[in-house]
Amino acid sequence: MGIWIRTQGKEELVEVCAIEIDEDNGNEIIGTTVSQDFYILGRYSERWKIIKVLNMINDHINDLKYNFKNRVFIMPADEEIYQ
Repeated sequence: MGIWIRTQGKEELVEVCAIEIDEDNGNEIIGTTVSQDFYILGRYSERWKIIKVLNMINDHINDLKYNFKNRVFIMPADEEIYQ
């Protein structure tokens, strides 16, 4: 079982089983599906923004374990991430 994520461009809704920073392009977060397809989930201008979004996804997953309020995580836009 994975997590449902709406991509930053809002054009795709994908269930991913792994989320990571793209090794080749360090400003993208990519997700891998069970069938090993890769999706660019979001692009960010700074590495600290990527880490913050990964923390947000982690918190969302933990919230799902306890309250099941919103089953889809929506990737925030670059300009929506603040320190």
